[in-house]
Amino acid sequence: MKKFLRAALPAALAGLVLLSLASQLSQGHGGHGPAPWWESVPGFFALFGFLGCLALIVTALGLGSAFLRKRERYYDDD
Repeated sequence: MKKFLRAALPAALAGLVLLSLASQLSQGHGGHGPAPWWESVPGFFALFGFLGCLALIVTALGLGSAFLRKRERYYDDD
């Protein structure tokens, strides 16, 4: 399994690099109309990422408390 991973990881990374380069070369520059409004707002993507991270944390905490947490005396009750 280790040999497979050692061979597959560089191949996967090389494939990702090639796909990224092909994507960048095929899109070119301009000619697709005006940019969306959010691209002109400074720090929009940083704020968007931060809020998305907070949403993931709150969702995980909610699911954890709903399905994983047990009562404080869960193991003492017999």
